[in-house]
Amino acid sequence: MIVINTNKLQGKLEKLIDFRIREGAHKKHPIVVEERDSCPATDGTQIFLPRRTNRFKSPIDNELSIANSAAHEADHIREYEEYFGLEVGGLREQNPNLVEEFNERNYTDLTENPALADWIDNIVSDRRIDVQRREQLPGIERHYKETLLPAAKYMRPSTKGMTKLDAFREQYLQMALVEATVEPFPEENRAVLEEIVEITRTADSIHKNPEAVKRIYSIFKEHFNINQPISKLPSLFGTGKHSQSKGKSGSPQKGYGKEVKPREGRNPKDKKPKKLNTGKQRGRHDPNSSKTNGQENDTQSNDESPTNNNREGKDFYKESRQNYNIDVQIIKPTITTESTRKEREFRDRYAGESESMKRIFRQLQLKHYGDRRDFEGQELDYETYMQDELESRVTGIKGNGRHFRRETRNEQKPTFGIHADISGSTRGQIIEGIRAAFYIMGNALSVSDWNYGLYASGNELGVIKEPHKKWSDEINHSIMNLEAGNLGSGGIYLNSTSSVIGADLARTEGSPKGLIIVSDFQVCGGKTEERMAAKKLYDQKIYPFLIAIGENHETNAAEMAREIGSEHYSVIPLNKLHELPTEMFRLFKTFGIAR
Repeated sequence: MIVINTNKLQGKLEKLIDFRIREGAHKKHPIVVEERDSCPATDGTQIFLPRRTNRFKSPIDNELSIANSAAHEADHIREYEEYFGLEVGGLREQNPNLVEEFNERNYTDLTENPALADWIDNIVSDRRIDVQRREQLPGIERHYKETLLPAAKYMRPSTKGMTKLDAFREQYLQMALVEATVEPFPEENRAVLEEIVEITRTADSIHKNPEAVKRIYSIFKEHFNINQPISKLPSLFGTGKHSQSKGKSGSPQKGYGKEVKPREGRNPKDKKPKKLNTGKQRGRHDPNSSKTNGQENDTQSNDESPTNNNREGKDFYKESRQNYNIDVQIIKPTITTESTRKEREFRDRYAGESESMKRIFRQLQLKHYGDRRDFEGQELDYETYMQDELESRVTGIKGNGRHFRRETRNEQKPTFGIHADISGSTRGQIIEGIRAAFYIMGNALSVSDWNYGLYASGNELGVIKEPHKKWSDEINHSIMNLEAGNLGSGGIYLNSTSSVIGADLARTEGSPKGLIIVSDFQVCGGKTEERMAAKKLYDQKIYPFLIAIGENHETNAAEMAREIGSEHYSVIPLNKLHELPTEMFRLFKTFGIAR
């Protein structure tokens, strides 16, 4: 699952704050990123957001969840500025916490339980703000109904085991913000619940909050013992505890008892919404997780595909000697002074080719397999919408209106393999060309979410990148360390290597599947058996494409492709080795892998 880092969305969120408050507002109302499990909040000046989120399977849903929280808290700030008017500047100089100031002015007479009064104010304000924003933005309404509400209903805690006061508060929160209760509520509370929800709906501006809150507070006081600590109920997605003390004391608000966790006491058999993250939660520190420059990885490793049957790659490759009569080794990145020098040299030399190829793969993914912009759809693209709005205000020219993301019909995602012969006959310019092709294609394909593997072989088969694992820049060092003959100096064993790679691609999620093999095709073993290797791949619906290095080896390639057709092989002359990445892409695209 993808973990979304709030810091990486800083620019987008600042534009969102400007859009919800006014141009340049993000400078006066900065985003403060807190620990990953914190609740969105504001003190009327700053916006406090959790550092990370990964509640949903879709990265877009996770981004929208953070954006929704930022917009929600920005709307609170706008309301406080409206309430205090010309006083706001002076108040912020004395005490930047406008929430505390608002509560002191309006709720000091509610002495039995100030925390309850502040909590009710939070519910009244949250309902108004979210309803208004959903009315303004149809895409947010869709996101709310299709993603947030199902998740919220699942995550709400059970009222079993709660005090009567806390149970009623939870039911009130659900009716006010979710517009339904997760569990049946006592019939004797129905009339009271409906009454306070109706009062909540009358507060259509912040100026009406005090009246509505005091009436609701008095009803609570009439029907429950409110002279007791109240528990911290989990917030709704996108909303927060806007009355959380952040200004003078920096401590949690007084008057609360224990904290209630989501799903506490709920039936574990309850079905989770499809979009909610059902995988391992990464909201806790993992001492074994990899780090770069002292920062935790924001992207969850994708060590296994869903079709992997929970088998580790190393076990699969270990069994290849027994199953396919060839030794297989996973080539681990080894960073040396020489590999670093070569990698830097390749980065400079092939920057243009690599970036050009990346653009092509991005366009292919968007055109055929990803999202596209449309006039309506399931998910609103906050950044595009805000940018169009801001530009139209400045220029008077409206944008194209394509603010929504719509999934394309073709949901196939290709799985791809590149296998290069690095036996002794590839010394010199050939191994250099193979390294360049691996470098350009490996880095270019990394911008897609497609599964692809990189393999090299001599007498043994080396796995440079397993197809179900995500690309890492360290793989570049494995590519730099490839040398002719370091996996055996004999010719290629096409039948054995293709059998292993075919099985590896077959167990990896994705369709269609293809494999490019780069070699002189001077094969070892029986010629008939080796010639049938390409046919075996083809019969598995793993489409093989053979690239012969050197015109004098065209006959070999033609022989290997005889059973599947001449369109499945091509030849790269030795003086045109620089065209190898381009030829790989041509085959990749022409033969239906990403057509």
